[in-house]
Amino acid sequence: MRKILIIDDEQSICEIMKEILTDEGFETYTAMTEEKAFELVRDIDFDIIFLDIWLPKMSGMEILKIFKTRNNFEKPIIMISGHANIDLAVKAVEYGAYDFLEKPLTLEKISTVLKNANETLDAEENTTTNKGTNSSLEKMKLDFEKQCIKNALEANSTLKDAAEFLQINEQELKALIKEHNIKID
Repeated sequence: MRKILIIDDEQSICEIMKEILTDEGFETYTAMTEEKAFELVRDIDFDIIFLDIWLPKMSGMEILKIFKTRNNFEKPIIMISGHANIDLAVKAVEYGAYDFLEKPLTLEKISTVLKNANETLDAEENTTTNKGTNSSLEKMKLDFEKQCIKNALEANSTLKDAAEFLQINEQELKALIKEHNIKID
Protein backbone atom coordinates (compact mmCIF):
# COMPACT_ATOMS: atom_id res chain seq x y z
CA MET A 1 0.00 0.00 0.00
CA ARG A 2 1.44 3.35 -1.04
CA LYS A 3 1.79 6.06 1.58
CA ILE A 4 0.68 9.58 0.74
CA LEU A 5 1.16 12.80 2.67
CA ILE A 6 -1.10 15.81 2.16
CA ILE A 7 0.40 19.11 3.33
CA ASP A 8 -2.17 21.91 3.34
CA ASP A 9 -3.23 24.46 5.95
CA GLU A 10 -6.90 24.15 4.95
CA GLN A 11 -8.50 21.47 7.09
CA SER A 12 -11.30 20.88 4.56
CA ILE A 13 -8.79 20.14 1.77
CA CYS A 14 -6.90 17.71 4.02
CA GLU A 15 -10.09 15.92 5.07
CA ILE A 16 -11.56 15.63 1.56
CA MET A 17 -8.30 14.46 0.00
CA LYS A 18 -7.66 11.99 2.82
CA GLU A 19 -11.13 10.52 2.38
CA ILE A 20 -10.70 10.20 -1.39
CA LEU A 21 -7.23 8.70 -1.18
CA THR A 22 -8.12 6.31 1.64
CA ASP A 23 -11.12 5.10 -0.39
CA GLU A 24 -8.71 4.52 -3.31
CA GLY A 25 -6.63 2.23 -1.08
CA PHE A 26 -3.79 4.55 -0.05
CA GLU A 27 -2.42 4.92 3.45
CA THR A 28 -2.94 8.66 3.87
CA TYR A 29 -1.52 11.19 6.33
CA THR A 30 -2.13 14.92 6.67
CA ALA A 31 -0.10 17.84 7.96
CA MET A 32 -1.56 21.32 8.38
CA THR A 33 1.72 22.88 9.53
CA GLU A 34 5.25 22.88 8.22
CA GLU A 35 6.53 21.41 11.49
CA LYS A 36 4.14 18.45 11.30
CA ALA A 37 5.09 17.89 7.64
CA PHE A 38 8.82 17.74 8.43
CA GLU A 39 8.16 15.43 11.39
CA LEU A 40 6.09 13.02 9.27
CA VAL A 41 8.60 13.00 6.40
CA ARG A 42 11.38 12.25 8.87
CA ASP A 43 9.46 9.33 10.39
CA ILE A 44 7.61 7.80 7.43
CA ASP A 45 8.80 6.76 3.97
CA PHE A 46 6.15 8.40 1.78
CA ASP A 47 5.62 7.45 -1.85
CA ILE A 48 3.79 10.62 -2.89
CA ILE A 49 3.37 14.06 -1.34
CA PHE A 50 0.70 16.65 -2.13
CA LEU A 51 2.07 20.05 -1.08
CA ASP A 52 0.18 23.36 -0.98
CA ILE A 53 2.08 26.38 -2.34
CA TRP A 54 0.79 28.82 0.29
CA LEU A 55 1.40 27.81 3.88
CA PRO A 56 1.48 30.12 6.94
CA LYS A 57 5.15 30.13 7.92
CA MET A 58 7.03 28.80 4.92
CA SER A 59 6.05 28.59 1.27
CA GLY A 60 5.45 25.25 -0.35
CA MET A 61 8.21 26.14 -2.81
CA GLU A 62 10.70 26.41 0.07
CA ILE A 63 9.53 23.09 1.48
CA LEU A 64 9.81 21.53 -1.99
CA LYS A 65 13.43 22.72 -2.25
CA ILE A 66 14.23 21.33 1.21
CA PHE A 67 12.66 17.95 0.43
CA LYS A 68 14.47 17.71 -2.90
CA THR A 69 17.89 18.98 -1.81
CA ARG A 70 18.43 18.30 1.89
CA ASN A 71 16.16 15.27 2.26
CA ASN A 72 16.88 13.83 -1.22
CA PHE A 73 13.20 12.96 -1.60
CA GLU A 74 13.08 11.38 -5.05
CA LYS A 75 9.44 10.38 -5.17
CA PRO A 76 6.63 12.49 -6.68
CA ILE A 77 5.74 15.76 -4.99
CA ILE A 78 2.57 17.27 -6.42
CA MET A 79 2.12 20.96 -5.80
CA ILE A 80 -1.40 22.34 -5.22
CA SER A 81 -2.57 25.94 -5.19
CA GLY A 82 -5.67 28.06 -5.35
CA HIS A 83 -3.76 31.13 -6.54
CA ALA A 84 -1.49 29.67 -9.17
CA ASN A 85 -0.17 31.03 -12.40
CA ILE A 86 1.86 29.49 -15.19
CA ASP A 87 5.15 31.00 -13.99
CA LEU A 88 4.69 29.50 -10.53
CA ALA A 89 3.83 26.08 -11.97
CA VAL A 90 6.90 26.15 -14.22
CA LYS A 91 9.12 27.19 -11.32
CA ALA A 92 7.73 24.38 -9.15
CA VAL A 93 8.53 21.80 -11.83
CA GLU A 94 12.02 23.29 -12.23
CA TYR A 95 12.53 22.83 -8.48
CA GLY A 96 11.59 19.16 -8.80
CA ALA A 97 7.81 19.00 -8.44
CA TYR A 98 6.27 16.06 -10.24
CA ASP A 99 3.12 17.96 -11.19
CA PHE A 100 1.02 20.98 -10.32
CA LEU A 101 -2.72 21.00 -9.54
CA GLU A 102 -4.94 24.05 -9.28
CA LYS A 103 -7.70 24.30 -6.70
CA PRO A 104 -10.52 23.62 -6.65
CA LEU A 105 -9.38 20.04 -6.71
CA THR A 106 -11.65 17.52 -8.36
CA LEU A 107 -11.74 13.75 -8.14
CA GLU A 108 -10.75 13.64 -11.81
CA LYS A 109 -7.67 15.87 -11.31
CA ILE A 110 -6.54 13.90 -8.26
CA SER A 111 -7.16 10.53 -9.93
CA THR A 112 -5.28 11.50 -13.09
CA VAL A 113 -2.20 12.80 -11.30
CA LEU A 114 -2.18 9.79 -8.93
CA LYS A 115 -2.47 7.35 -11.83
CA ASN A 116 0.51 9.03 -13.51
CA ALA A 117 2.55 9.17 -10.29
CA ASN A 118 1.82 5.49 -9.57
CA GLU A 119 2.89 4.53 -13.10
CA THR A 120 6.12 6.48 -12.58
CA LEU A 121 6.76 4.75 -9.25
CA ASP A 122 5.96 1.34 -10.76
CA ALA A 123 8.36 1.99 -13.65
CA GLU A 124 11.12 3.05 -11.24
CA GLU A 125 10.56 -0.05 -9.10
CA ASN A 126 10.66 -2.27 -12.20
CA THR A 127 13.85 -0.56 -13.36
CA THR A 128 15.46 -1.19 -9.98
CA THR A 129 14.32 -4.83 -10.03
CA ASN A 130 15.45 -5.27 -13.63
CA LYS A 131 18.88 -3.82 -12.87
CA GLY A 132 19.48 -6.70 -10.48
CA THR A 133 18.02 -9.19 -12.95
CA ASN A 134 20.01 -7.73 -15.83
CA SER A 135 23.28 -7.89 -13.90
CA SER A 136 22.57 -11.54 -13.02
CA LEU A 137 21.79 -12.34 -16.64
CA GLU A 138 24.93 -10.52 -17.78
CA LYS A 139 27.04 -12.53 -15.34
CA MET A 140 25.44 -15.76 -16.55
CA LYS A 141 26.15 -14.76 -20.15
CA LEU A 142 29.81 -14.01 -19.38
CA ASP A 143 30.21 -17.27 -17.46
CA PHE A 144 28.66 -19.19 -20.35
CA GLU A 145 30.91 -17.41 -22.86
CA LYS A 146 33.99 -18.21 -20.76
CA GLN A 147 33.00 -21.87 -20.47
CA CYS A 148 32.44 -22.10 -24.26
CA ILE A 149 35.91 -20.67 -24.90
CA LYS A 150 37.49 -23.10 -22.43
CA ASN A 151 35.66 -26.02 -24.05
CA ALA A 152 36.75 -24.92 -27.54
CA LEU A 153 40.38 -24.61 -26.40
CA GLU A 154 40.30 -28.06 -24.77
CA ALA A 155 38.68 -29.71 -27.80
CA ASN A 156 41.03 -28.15 -30.38
CA SER A 157 44.81 -28.32 -30.51
CA THR A 158 45.47 -24.80 -31.87
CA LEU A 159 44.07 -21.30 -31.36
CA LYS A 160 43.21 -21.23 -35.06
CA ASP A 161 41.13 -24.42 -34.76
CA ALA A 162 39.43 -23.18 -31.58
CA ALA A 163 38.60 -19.85 -33.30
CA GLU A 164 37.13 -21.69 -36.29
CA PHE A 165 35.10 -23.88 -33.93
CA LEU A 166 33.69 -20.72 -32.24
CA GLN A 167 33.20 -19.08 -35.66
CA ILE A 168 35.40 -16.08 -34.82
CA ASN A 169 38.87 -15.04 -35.95
CA GLU A 170 42.05 -15.68 -33.93
CA GLN A 171 42.36 -12.03 -32.84
CA GLU A 172 38.83 -12.05 -31.39
CA LEU A 173 39.59 -15.29 -29.59
CA LYS A 174 42.81 -13.86 -28.12
CA ALA A 175 40.90 -10.77 -26.94
CA LEU A 176 38.23 -12.94 -25.30
CA ILE A 177 40.87 -15.13 -23.64
CA LYS A 178 42.46 -12.01 -22.20
CA GLU A 179 39.09 -10.45 -21.22
CA HIS A 180 38.01 -13.61 -19.38
CA ASN A 181 41.47 -14.13 -17.90
CA ILE A 182 41.64 -17.69 -19.25
CA LYS A 183 44.94 -19.51 -18.75
CA ILE A 184 46.23 -21.41 -21.76
CA ASP A 185 48.44 -24.44 -21.13
